[in-house]
Amino acid sequence: MTVLQAIILGIIQGLTEFLPISSSAHLVIVPYLLDWQIPLEEAFVFDVLVQLGTLAAVIIFFARDLWEIIRDWFRGIFHRSPFETFNARLGWYLILATIPAGLLGIMIKDQVEAVFNRPSLTAVLLYGTAILLLIAEKIGKRNRGMQSLRWVDSLWIGVFQTISIFPGISRSGSTISGGMIRNFDRPGATRFSFLMSIPVMLAAGLVGTLDLLEIPSATTFLPVMAVGFLTAGVVGYFCIRWLLRYISRRSFIPFVIYCAVFPTLVIAFSFLVDSPSRENREMASSPVQVSIDPALTWMSPLLELCARGQSGFDMVAQSDANPNLTDMDFEFNVNEVSNPQAQAIILGTEKILFIVNNSNPNNSINTEGLAAILEGKISIWQDGTPLQLYVYPPQSAMMASVSKHFQLQNGFSLTSLINFYPQDMLQKVREDPSGFGFIPANLINDSVKPVSLDPPGLTGPGFQIIVEFDHELSKTENAWLACIEKGLETN
Repeated sequence: MTVLQAIILGIIQGLTEFLPISSSAHLVIVPYLLDWQIPLEEAFVFDVLVQLGTLAAVIIFFARDLWEIIRDWFRGIFHRSPFETFNARLGWYLILATIPAGLLGIMIKDQVEAVFNRPSLTAVLLYGTAILLLIAEKIGKRNRGMQSLRWVDSLWIGVFQTISIFPGISRSGSTISGGMIRNFDRPGATRFSFLMSIPVMLAAGLVGTLDLLEIPSATTFLPVMAVGFLTAGVVGYFCIRWLLRYISRRSFIPFVIYCAVFPTLVIAFSFLVDSPSRENREMASSPVQVSIDPALTWMSPLLELCARGQSGFDMVAQSDANPNLTDMDFEFNVNEVSNPQAQAIILGTEKILFIVNNSNPNNSINTEGLAAILEGKISIWQDGTPLQLYVYPPQSAMMASVSKHFQLQNGFSLTSLINFYPQDMLQKVREDPSGFGFIPANLINDSVKPVSLDPPGLTGPGFQIIVEFDHELSKTENAWLACIEKGLETN
């Protein structure tokens, strides 16, 4: 992503987050219209940061209101009169209004993410925003101020907020419409809508930040993203101030017209410019089944993250890889590969680490001693305590990698205990003070202790990560694999 792209998208986020025209829709549609090929991981980081920018804007704008609400809310709890003042009640109303969208978001997260991959469908959902605003303008009596807010009103508006989970349905548009349908005037409905956005955006920002921490290369493009963050925050602040003044004298009809005309132009553009092949149409209607070997569960977030950025690629993950492919136990398959002539692609390699129980005093081991342990020639540690070796099934890729790397003459110890997956190995060594085994480097954590190889700097063995397809790869699938490869390289 370039600085210019970050500024443009930051302006769009700042404007559309609070105007009732859907910010998420515009962040999907604008790069599509301009044919910006923004790498998936950069787009994800940008979306998280610009949303935090507009969150900062609304917090700063309503800082005094928020202080009074929080102060009275805690004061009401402390004095055992939680509903004594309007601000104390308003705090509870905001919590109540947030619950419906939070619950629904958890339940249909995958379906929502699939919509983000389809600009045309996102454009169609903008019509829903237009309809909601039009209904609110036509049937709302606008004879209630914000001071008349009750719990049933906040719950009603919270239900309307659930509709905005999908990109194209404006969050501010749906909640303002919900308030106006309950006969609130435009300023009151809009003000409550903006206050409602704070807990929702805080939660979304927290989830996004946690996902962001899983991207190893995120820090490399943070400086450019910071430009988008600042732009979205500044533009968002002035947009809030402008809209509150505007709706005190005018209706939402201009936004109704915009949400009807803009998606029409986008859909027309998609028909003129795009000519998807039959293969891509079938991919859009039939989700791609991706079977992931349990040994590669650490790769699942990367596979899903890369799938989000590919238009028409709806990935459905399964927990177990195809059992017919027993010669490669570190793989994931697409569409139930069972043909031995299927296309196999090596995406990268993963280093193997040797692990012991945290109580084990050993921090390193020389190669000769390691080979002797693996062959069963050594059954006790140097301090005289017993040694228990855990290994994988003989045909596994990890066993083959270790055996080849250390040129084992007699194979693995016949008395070692079989563990089918690295997660099993991790658990056994964690629970057994005498345990010794090996796992993929990505699975290492504080529950076990890795032992380094002696001499220092010696490179340990590794295994190949393989994907298999039962068909010729499409452009979308190639882009998906390229994203995965890049993620593995930076890990």
